[in-house]
Amino acid sequence: DTLSIVRDYPTARVVPLVTRGAIPAIGVGIDMARNDWIVVAFTSDWFEPEAASILLDSALRDPRISFGGAGTIIHETTGQRRLKLPAPGWLTVDDVIDGGQRPGITLFRKSVTQDVGWLLLHEDGMFYATYLLHTLTHGGRARYLARPLINFRRHGGSISGSAAHTRTVHAENQAHQQTLAAQYAGVLTPGQCERLRHLPTGQERVGRRARRRVARWWYAPKH
Repeated sequence: DTLSIVRDYPTARVVPLVTRGAIPAIGVGIDMARNDWIVVAFTSDWFEPEAASILLDSALRDPRISFGGAGTIIHETTGQRRLKLPAPGWLTVDDVIDGGQRPGITLFRKSVTQDVGWLLLHEDGMFYATYLLHTLTHGGRARYLARPLINFRRHGGSISGSAAHTRTVHAENQAHQQTLAAQYAGVLTPGQCERLRHLPTGQERVGRRARRRVARWWYAPKH
């Protein structure tokens, strides 16, 4: 019921679209955005209170920041909850190459997407890698916060639960990775370009012990 809920917000603007996937729709939203800072959310997501403000406050502390991310609490169809945390801290090019996919919630700049060119950002799984590589090789900074700020409810209609969709996106991304590696051949080392051609499709997270420690802290009763 996302559409009916959003329409109840007096400042919301609903734009009906017929597109191939979520990323082209995000591109339309970026073009229409009136502010430079943009948060992306999907219909299966809901934010922790003040999540967007927390990310924005963190970003505004450094004028060079162009990207902020945080972790996700995944609610499985079985009712179980799973913590999905990206490695916290400042990101490097090697983190992007070795780290795989996106975190759950993201804050990024409209002006940077315009610098990169939206056509380079259109592939589902490569959107964040392309944006981050441009940011980090053009004097910008990016960081993850060591806390989950978004919830994701997996359900029968979730795209992430479709094996066929996953295979299709993976095949498209492999072709895009070759283009990306060629584009950055003059900026990255040969070893980095080679790894970029085989960019992992999973998300690199903090070590198992660290994840357990953070999970115990996060799920502990708050007094």
